[in-house]
Amino acid sequence: MWLGTSGGGLVRLSAQPFTHYDRSSGLPGDQVYAIAEQNKKLVLGVSDRGLTWFDGSTFEADETLKNGTVKTLL
Repeated sequence: MWLGTSGGGLVRLSAQPFTHYDRSSGLPGDQVYAIAEQNKKLVLGVSDRGLTWFDGSTFEADETLKNGTVKTLL
């Protein structure tokens, strides 16, 4: 299970200890409002950074929405 936080970045819950991703991990912002999966990647709505894709190791921000905030993904 993935959780977006208000100021704490992206958190993955599992049977193992938490995995935490933030700016030091490459996440472009610390407020993740929306999470969806598309083509085996996570699509993230990040505050003031628009959409970001995460393939499990690398974050890739969408440059067309880089100044917007996405709060809902379907």
